[in-house]
Amino acid sequence: MTDYTRSLRIFLVLPVLVVAYVMAPNRAQQVVTPESAYAQQTLRKTVTWKNCEPISVVLGKKNMTPEKNRLVRESLKFVGDATGLRFVIVGTTGEIPQIDWSIVGPKAPGAQYPPVYVGWLDDEETNILADNSTLGASVANPIAVKSDRQLVSGAVVFNNSLYQSVSSSKTSGETRRNLMIHELGHLVGLGHVTSPSIMHSNPDKWPSTPTLEDLKTFDKLPTNC
Repeated sequence: MTDYTRSLRIFLVLPVLVVAYVMAPNRAQQVVTPESAYAQQTLRKTVTWKNCEPISVVLGKKNMTPEKNRLVRESLKFVGDATGLRFVIVGTTGEIPQIDWSIVGPKAPGAQYPPVYVGWLDDEETNILADNSTLGASVANPIAVKSDRQLVSGAVVFNNSLYQSVSSSKTSGETRRNLMIHELGHLVGLGHVTSPSIMHSNPDKWPSTPTLEDLKTFDKLPTNC
């Protein structure tokens, strides 16, 4: 049974959203993406996250470092401030997410869906990363509630072996912080934009640090909490 079929049978809703950021050998950038939650709002009214409830986040234990931990927390705060969404880190996990994380991922007692996963893995460990040239990818899992389409869980995964090649400074567009915010943008329902922004598909169009214009990009979410 395919992941798409499993999602359709269990949720009776739209398939998962996967957005991958790919680094070719010549370091030219490619993006593999279907329609985003935002782009599909013409088909179904989209709400960023279920009833704007706090979003539980679990951090992957594997390959985690203090620097990565700090980056996740800073980036979640930025996206939260920009969207009105509230992220709550609830712990760590040794689980390895796959594209059907929202179906088979471990749930906290009383929770209907697993928390969002954020972590660093090798490409052969998870099918969320398409191959060993994929630097980062997001999966956002939707459900349908009457006429609304709501996101309820997801995963953000970075290729640990490629991560060190990304700049840790704030002097270029392609930085670790910008990469993190870009993938979290996909997680909450944003697609790519054509204007220079953190959500542009080409990192050359990313600012050295997120700006007011990037905050406006997050305002384009179908519903701002």
